Amino acid sequence: MQSSKKMFARADEQKFYKHDVKQTSLPRIQEQKKFHNTSLDNLVEASHSLDQLSLSSISYKKVSYDISKMTKNIPDVPKTCLKNKKVLEQSSKVLSLDWASDSHNLLTSLKSGELCIWDTYLKINTFKIDTHCTWLFTASFSPSQALIAAGGLDSKCNVYKLPRGKSSVIEVQHVAQHQSYVLSCSFTTSDHQILTASSDATCALWDVELGTMIKDFKGHTSDVASLDYYSNGYCFVTGSADTNVGLWDMRTGSCVRSYNTHSDEVNQVRFFPNGEGVASASDDLTCRFFDFRMDAELAVFFRKSILFPACSLDFSLSGRLLFVGYGDHSIHIWDTLKNKHCGSFNAHGNKVNALRLSPDGTTIATGSWDQTVYLWSL
Repeated sequence: MQSSKKMFARADEQKFYKHDVKQTSLPRIQEQKKFHNTSLDNLVEASHSLDQLSLSSISYKKVSYDISKMTKNIPDVPKTCLKNKKVLEQSSKVLSLDWASDSHNLLTSLKSGELCIWDTYLKINTFKIDTHCTWLFTASFSPSQALIAAGGLDSKCNVYKLPRGKSSVIEVQHVAQHQSYVLSCSFTTSDHQILTASSDATCALWDVELGTMIKDFKGHTSDVASLDYYSNGYCFVTGSADTNVGLWDMRTGSCVRSYNTHSDEVNQVRFFPNGEGVASASDDLTCRFFDFRMDAELAVFFRKSILFPACSLDFSLSGRLLFVGYGDHSIHIWDTLKNKHCGSFNAHGNKVNALRLSPDGTTIATGSWDQTVYLWSL
């Protein structure tokens, strides 16, 4: 997404912009890193010996590795096109999406400040919550699906307890307070802790019950637009308007990896399914894939015909495919193993601002500023 000041200056304009971009080639490996064969957990253990570092001080070293040459004998993925399954009409611009763990319920947050929970099988809006906060940038289900966290323009992250049984009362608890807009949030492995990212250039870990900060994470120099938590570890990744992608250790508060090959703001980041890499989408028109074990950028996903920012992305369940939503209303599909383009189509009437794969891997939800959510079958 655009940094906060720029975004609000052009929030309701229906114009897009072109960038002059030179096609980027893959970097070369100059040396092998000591983490080449380590797991994500081992990599994070190394952070315990590090003091708090800024992202710029631990930037990666480019490595000479061409993934497309290594996989040239593997068959290509056939040209892929998603099938439109259902349309969920919204009352305002869709800013974020999150699936419940049952792959049945879908949460949307809207510019108007509404939270909507949808039964995707029946296309029914089962809950609607007015948060009284415009530009509700982010919302997330808790692992138990009993709670929803949401944050936006008011710089707060509140947790909403959904009613059970015959009750219709939705309880609200104020949990997090930043110095500027809350742009992304995610529960950890339980309902008791939540991570937030803000345009004050920080992230923080909060105790939900006490409403207190457990740890803050500093190192970015501009809006932290996106974070993604890895559910089987102690790590999360961030993407920022300062063009950096960071990997953080929640136990120490340290940034243990930083990648700065983007030339413009990073809009979204997403862990590779096994947790040992991250993909990023940027205003520089590219998506990039970084491998933590090699501490290297392994792929740049870019075509000369793409003239608009990459806004949102997610992996298929295996990680072989990467789905990307762009500012020109389109979705593109990339083969991550061979670094090849394998399909694209016009999806919405405005930019594809949010894109999430369901936990069971069968459905992709896309949300747009055209006030719709589409459900696509794989």
